[in-house]
Amino acid sequence: MVAQRAGVSLGAPAHHFGSVKGLLTEVALLAFERLDRYFESAGHSDDVVADIRALSVAVVPFGIEHPGHFRLMFRKDLVNREDPRCPGLSQKIGRRLSLAIAAYHGKADAAPRSFEDAASAFLAMATLHGIANLVLDEKANYYFPHASPAGFVKKELPKLIEQLYSDRRDTE
Repeated sequence: MVAQRAGVSLGAPAHHFGSVKGLLTEVALLAFERLDRYFESAGHSDDVVADIRALSVAVVPFGIEHPGHFRLMFRKDLVNREDPRCPGLSQKIGRRLSLAIAAYHGKADAAPRSFEDAASAFLAMATLHGIANLVLDEKANYYFPHASPAGFVKKELPKLIEQLYSDRRDTE
């Protein structure tokens, strides 16, 4: 079906990607690049609160607008994590978010081996993935009954992220 939709011979995907997993790995890599563009569009400023909020808000629309990519990117069973390009692209996203979280907590850098920094990044990603999946699965409607996915992103999401990353930081 992929070959047919692409207008190529039935053997072309196997020839170019080796297997279904090879093809899906390529799609996942493109998805990481797309998420990186969402992060880039979030911008960067000298305001650490604005930065972490903007990055956080970028993840959820990406998931909602590209649900297949969003769900595929993190599937170990469908994506070849041994592909040499995988760590660079996925770590670039994680590093940018980790640095923003560290700055929010008054740190100049994130130490991935530190439990506190790893926990902060893990909890942020778990929260953002959870929000995106709840919206995609139409579970957010239980909490915000009149919000379409686009309306949720525009109205409710910024308020949720403000609660997650309030103006008061843990800098002491």
